Amino acid sequence: MASKQLGSILDSIPAATAKGQNKVTSEIPRIDFHHQGKVMDRTIQKEDRLVARIPKELKDEIKQYVSSHSGLTERAVLLQALQKFGFKVEDEWLVDQRTRR
Repeated sequence: MASKQLGSILDSIPAATAKGQNKVTSEIPRIDFHHQGKVMDRTIQKEDRLVARIPKELKDEIKQYVSSHSGLTERAVLLQALQKFGFKVEDEWLVDQRTRR
């Protein structure tokens, strides 16, 4: 299907939101997180995905390291490495997000 045809089809479909409801608010809600018996009240941080091509051997080594250290994720390994390079990494970012739910 040509892009002109697709554009025509998409233009004919009504919007999924009601009129006037597509305004985005800039406020971010505060949430209480219960982690290891502590209540952490913090503002939700916006996150972005970082994509980098690395050698497969290194990726496999990271996976093996994560699987041998319970409670550790690839995200935490990379954040710890960035922290050692001098980047500002909050301690709460190193906690596995699945334990917060």
